[in-house]
Amino acid sequence: MTDNAPCQPEEERWSNTFKPRDAGQLEEVIREAGKTRTPVVPRSSGPRHRSGGSRPRLPEACLVDMSEMSDIVRVDRRNRAALVEAGVTFGPLLEELSKAGLRPNMPLCPRETKSVVASALEREPVIMPRYQWDLVDPLMSIEIVFGTGDLFRAGSGAGPGTLEEQWASGQAQKSPMGPSQFDPVRLVQGAQGTVGVVTWASLRVEQKPSEERLVFIGSQNLADLVRLVYRLMHRRLGEECFILNASALASLSKSDRSDIDSFSYSSPPWVLVLGFTGFDWRPGERIDYQLADAGELMKALRLEPFRSLDGLTSSAMRETIRGPSAEPYWKDRRLGSSREIFFLTTMDRAEEFVKVMRDAAQKHGYPEDQIGVYLQPLLGGRTAHLEFLLPHSPDEIIDDLFIDASRALFEAGAYFSRPYGAWADLVWGKDPAMRGAVERIKNIFDPQGIMNPGQMGLGVV
Repeated sequence: MTDNAPCQPEEERWSNTFKPRDAGQLEEVIREAGKTRTPVVPRSSGPRHRSGGSRPRLPEACLVDMSEMSDIVRVDRRNRAALVEAGVTFGPLLEELSKAGLRPNMPLCPRETKSVVASALEREPVIMPRYQWDLVDPLMSIEIVFGTGDLFRAGSGAGPGTLEEQWASGQAQKSPMGPSQFDPVRLVQGAQGTVGVVTWASLRVEQKPSEERLVFIGSQNLADLVRLVYRLMHRRLGEECFILNASALASLSKSDRSDIDSFSYSSPPWVLVLGFTGFDWRPGERIDYQLADAGELMKALRLEPFRSLDGLTSSAMRETIRGPSAEPYWKDRRLGSSREIFFLTTMDRAEEFVKVMRDAAQKHGYPEDQIGVYLQPLLGGRTAHLEFLLPHSPDEIIDDLFIDASRALFEAGAYFSRPYGAWADLVWGKDPAMRGAVERIKNIFDPQGIMNPGQMGLGVV
């Protein structure tokens, strides 16, 4: 979600900004804020917040900017793990991982200023579902300063011993669970900064391929591609795997707004982007047998793979999805700005929600062909992230459409696991008892109520 009002620099709107350089400084500022009851709002990504989860709502709030804590502390190829501070963005991480022959399981073209840790904490969908075993992935251990000012390490990073002592004994902070039966990573993930501030996190990363191919599978209907993805995931075929409609594909594949409309109209209505990779040993053979097996599944559904699509080559798309989005941000390229409605569902229900979204757009006079659709399988295809993009000009207000469509989707069964902004009222209003339980949990870790007040957070899945 984005504001319709022009974006002002954060520093101009919120002069009370603190940039800690280490966990000790962060502990001090949170303890002092607790004494004076000053609201604390953490931020680790750039100044434009698409979700609104870490946007200060009170002028007197202290904005804790984590961008100064930007060290990539450790890259561990043997254990396929990376430990990074909260201010690290995807560009530097990709470069450092590449040197070690690794790559992240990252979201689809995040902003250049997007924090890697914030992305993992917000449970942004990753584009390689076969490597995701739990919705916590790729997040593993974390270090957090709670609203009490206490520093805590969760997961296997909790110890015993310091990080250096753990590394010396062969540990890599790869488990998000612990210490003991306590699982605070799930408590912090999706909390929108209402529990504490994360200083570093360890992330699961994957081996960098030595050879790769990417194909497009176009279809006139979404259902056939969904059936194909289910079968591909069952056989664990492919790496990158996601579905876009023509509008979203046009926005993603263009570096600027030129020729977007003509591209979208000539493309198939739905496109599955599917990547295959080979690693150190016989990479070509690995790709060939996977493509052959996938080809049999496609043939049964009368689908064909293509290496290019209306002038868009697979190599160009592969380059696009390998890193952060260039500016303008890909979701804003059609008209200059956009609103996003996203939630969890199962892939077999995607068509139903597309119809609900189109009905809402028609009701408000919004052009249906401008709606972007992004369907991302998760957990090996067992669930999915479904996202609708609503492009609009920066001076156009589409709040009524956004609210009505969100409500209609929610009533149809959309699961808003990340209840930002207006979605919080939909989610928490349906279950007041759970809201009370969440508030009691928050009071344990933030008894003064200083952490990002006004947000509910704790988007439990």
